[in-house]
Amino acid sequence: MRYVDPEAVVGCGDGTARVFDMYSRNCSHIIKMHNGPITCMALTDDQLIVSDLSSDQCVGSLKSAGNPGIKCLSYNPGSYSVFAGSTSGHLYCWDLRTMSPLWERKISPNVIYSIQHLRNDTSSLVVGGIDGV
Repeated sequence: MRYVDPEAVVGCGDGTARVFDMYSRNCSHIIKMHNGPITCMALTDDQLIVSDLSSDQCVGSLKSAGNPGIKCLSYNPGSYSVFAGSTSGHLYCWDLRTMSPLWERKISPNVIYSIQHLRNDTSSLVVGGIDGV
């Protein structure tokens, strides 16, 4: 789930993203994203979801070496970077302008479940794992 006022977006097991209006408490949109379950998303204030919503086709694919098992995503519009945390404790960073990897770091022996940063801050990144660190 991701929240950007006034909407919350929930990824579902059937491959849809459901958009809820937080004030009316109603589902305002159901967007078919792909055939598999949606396990993580990244949004910004302008509701960016990296997908072509009109044709249900993949716009871009961000890959790393090996099988990362992505558990969480975060997008920073100030740096045009997407950060991903994996089940193996790795943190990945991609540049959306070039669709290429910038770096990869092993930061934990455990699963990374959360990545956050201040809006448009390009100097700090907070990462949280299953172990509470």
